[in-house]
Amino acid sequence: MTYGDQTSLVGLAPINFELYKDSHPTAYISTNLCHIGDNIDCYLIGHQFIVIFINFCINMAPIRGAMIWGLPQWIIDVFLVPGFAMVLLTCMIGKLATQVNASHFILDYINTYFAVFTFYTTIDIEFSDVMHVSYFIQKSVGWATDKLIHSNNPPKSDVQVALFAVTKLKKSEHGHAPFALKTCELLFCDAVQTFFNMSILGVVITTILGTITWKLVVSDFSLAFLSNPMVYVFLHICLFLEATGIASGTLVLATVHKRVASFQHDK
Repeated sequence: MTYGDQTSLVGLAPINFELYKDSHPTAYISTNLCHIGDNIDCYLIGHQFIVIFINFCINMAPIRGAMIWGLPQWIIDVFLVPGFAMVLLTCMIGKLATQVNASHFILDYINTYFAVFTFYTTIDIEFSDVMHVSYFIQKSVGWATDKLIHSNNPPKSDVQVALFAVTKLKKSEHGHAPFALKTCELLFCDAVQTFFNMSILGVVITTILGTITWKLVVSDFSLAFLSNPMVYVFLHICLFLEATGIASGTLVLATVHKRVASFQHDK
């Protein structure tokens, strides 16, 4: 659902949301806020964290020692033990099928209260400062290329940068500010460290360096990004993978979803 929401919200960005205020009132609730200022970037940041966190949770649940439908052991070792089958199934059900429908039925797809709930959840995640270091990297690229990065929102506080910096300091160097000391005590207590040891930091770092930062940078350097020959290479790789039929089930799932939800083409 979350990937379909992204497709619809990004696709509706250039459209005046007053045009469908009466015909799709629930979709209007999300777009009315999403397309003001830089909120679309805020949405993408929170959305990407949710997506990677879901994949992280799925990857933690591989099937070990299971015999399914009498399949050969090598198939189980390749597809089930490392979690590849679950990732592929998740991509088709949770991502690809939703994107297919959202690209054809943009308004109908997000005209639900679940889409509104997802949108506000992503905005809350971005507001929490967990991913604000992405803005710092975006601005750094702008400074390096002498290009001014315009923003319609107030400056973001880079709490994450501060937390990473504190990890390099000794306890005696944490200063005397009461809330700074309390924050450090909570951050470095055993319970929090145990939580971080579950690879949640890996999720955050992957989200920032692998997806969010690039989306923010590409939004300001679109032509420069497309001029990179690796983009052309990756495009051919994607087309090749699609041609293999590895995700052909996506079209079947999208058709079923379309009929159940009674999606109609945008007019």
